[in-house]
Amino acid sequence: MRAVAKIFLIIVMFAAISLHAETVQIPEWHKLNAKLNGYPEVGKSVELIVNLESLIGNIPETDIKLLLPANWKSDRINAKMPAVKAGSFAELKFEITPADFLSQGSIIVQADVTVPKSAIVEKINSEFKTNSSEMAKTVSNWPDVAKRYADVAFAIYPEESFYPLTGNMWLDYDDTLSPREGFRGPAYYEDKMLSAHQAQTDVEMFEKLAVFMASEKGFAKTLVESGIDLKKKEYDYFSGLYVLAVKDFKESKYEQATAFANLLLQKLPDKGVLYENIKISAYNLRGLIFWAQGQKRVAEDALKKAFYVNRKHPLQRYILRNIGLLMVSRRDDITAQQMYKLAISYKSGYTLAKREALILGNN
Repeated sequence: MRAVAKIFLIIVMFAAISLHAETVQIPEWHKLNAKLNGYPEVGKSVELIVNLESLIGNIPETDIKLLLPANWKSDRINAKMPAVKAGSFAELKFEITPADFLSQGSIIVQADVTVPKSAIVEKINSEFKTNSSEMAKTVSNWPDVAKRYADVAFAIYPEESFYPLTGNMWLDYDDTLSPREGFRGPAYYEDKMLSAHQAQTDVEMFEKLAVFMASEKGFAKTLVESGIDLKKKEYDYFSGLYVLAVKDFKESKYEQATAFANLLLQKLPDKGVLYENIKISAYNLRGLIFWAQGQKRVAEDALKKAFYVNRKHPLQRYILRNIGLLMVSRRDDITAQQMYKLAISYKSGYTLAKREALILGNN
């Protein structure tokens, strides 16, 4: 058993190896950030905030330029960022108006920043005992003006209106469960980046790894000391179970999908924020499986469990809308409308929920 464990350790280590090139680490001397403030719909403006912070030396007035998606509008494209003293920051605001839906896009902020070379070299000489001359020479050879960029990634969907690209967006729907005309089916999350084959491999690999760790004392410690990220492999295992559950759900293999979802929920830790996204997604999926089988009462219980994982989580807008759709299918429009109202409170730009709430009237 011990020999097999060693062989397995070698396999895992080869899978985790990455090459690291040694580079001269110049101290960070500035930060350029940009963010959007709000969730506008197409044709409505949103505020873009650009922030330039100086960590070393004074930065004189800086030219700022926006690179926008085609046909988008802004109150201005070029602007001057005020001078920034060392240890402080300056800020600019723009009004951006989206022109159309985009599944993936970005707003790029370009800044022509004058490099405070003398201050950076002084910092290097005072704080670095080795490589200081090489680092100072590198800085001296830099251009006087550095082009720096900040990228604001986003998506604009008819269902979600505007949304920065994060993990908190579900854009898959089971329209076979749509309760009546005018409504989309309930939402669920599908990981498009992980294939079912890779998911199966991740699941099988971690299950073998778990057997070795349970039978060989100190094996887990050996893995960690060898640079293996066990938390990452555990997360890959949970993600793999979820992907396999979704695959079977889409193929109407409800018994297998339920087995994967139940195993995932059984193995996930009871507490902690690390796995909240996948736990909410799994309870939601299990609810849809019950719904697809005609077990609406059990489906409601599963969706409520998803909600109580963390009632403040942004994903709850989907859970509440799904409960609302379930109520619509049971002709309980009053309760459905309450669920829609709560769902919209999680995100003002949840346009799909707003449109569907209007169908239910003004009760």
